[in-house]
Amino acid sequence: MFNPLRTINLLERSTAGRVVIGGTDITGFTGSRLRTLRLGTGMIFQQFNLINIRTVLIKDNQI
Repeated sequence: MFNPLRTINLLERSTAGRVVIGGTDITGFTGSRLRTLRLGTGMIFQQFNLINIRTVLIKDNQI
């Protein structure tokens, strides 16, 4: 199953296409570039509806 949030953080790699954030193609990021990207990205691994009113948290009205 495709999980866009895991793909944005490159926890799962796409098999086709590109992942572009803010005009930057991050598909090939590895090492320090990937760590820097992840420092500016947050994820909540939710189980048992810990936050039951939202499925995605948005910072500054951006995804």
